[in-house]
Amino acid sequence: MGNTGRGGQTGGFAFKAGVVATLAILIGLMSGCDMTQGGPTQQKLAVAFIVDPTFSAQRGRAERQEEFKRVVTSYLPDDTAVSVIICDHHPTVEDEVNDLAYHRRNILKSVEAAFKPRPCSTSGGKTLYCGTDPVGALRLSMNFLAREEYRDRRKLIIGWTDLIADPCVRYGTKKPITFLDPARYDWEGVRGSDVEVILFGVPELQQSRYRSAWNGRFRKSPRMYGPKHRIDPQVDLGLKREQIF
Repeated sequence: MGNTGRGGQTGGFAFKAGVVATLAILIGLMSGCDMTQGGPTQQKLAVAFIVDPTFSAQRGRAERQEEFKRVVTSYLPDDTAVSVIICDHHPTVEDEVNDLAYHRRNILKSVEAAFKPRPCSTSGGKTLYCGTDPVGALRLSMNFLAREEYRDRRKLIIGWTDLIADPCVRYGTKKPITFLDPARYDWEGVRGSDVEVILFGVPELQQSRYRSAWNGRFRKSPRMYGPKHRIDPQVDLGLKREQIF
C-alpha cells in the first residue's frame, strides 16, 4: 500500500503549494505585473509641451498656464522625459530633461517662462511681439520624441496654441515674414506614428480642418480643444495622479 501517513500528506501539500506559487508568478508575468512592486508596470513617458505666448493665443492663457503646471507637478512620474517648447516668431526649446526626478521645479519655472511673450523686435521705439510659427514648434517636438532612447515610451505632444501662423512684421508690413500653415505640415513624413497629439486653444471651427489634413499621420487621431476648455489630466491626457509633492 502507498504511504498515507502524515509525512505523505505533508509532501503532497508542499507540492501543491509549489505549483500554486509557480502559477501565480506565471500569471503575474503574463498580465504585465511587477511581482516585486505589487502592482502593474507603467510605460515610461516622453512629453513635449508646446506653449504659444503670442497675442492671438491670449484668450484663456492664464488658466491653461496653471493647468500645465499642475500636470507637471502632479501627473508626471519622476522618470518622464520632458521638453518645453516656445511657439512664437522663432520657436525654441526653453528647457529639456531626460527625467523629472531632480528637475521638476526647473521645468515648472520653464513652463511659466514659456507663457510670457517674447519681443521679436523694436521699431520706432515700439516693442513688437508679432509672429507665430506653429509648424516650427511642432517640428521641434517631433524631433525630441523621435529620439531612439524614447522609442518604447508613450509619447505625447501637449500644446497650448491656436495653430494660427501669424506673420511677423519686424521688417515692416510691406515685408512680412510668413510661416507655413499647420494644415500643410507633413509631420516629418510620418505615417501611423505612435505620437499622441493633444492641443488646447484651437478654435472649434478650425479643428476639423486640421484633423482632415493630418489624417493617417498618427495611430490615434489628434485631439483638439477650444480655448475655454479646462484641462482634465486624467480624461484629456490619460494620466494618473502621482504622489510627488
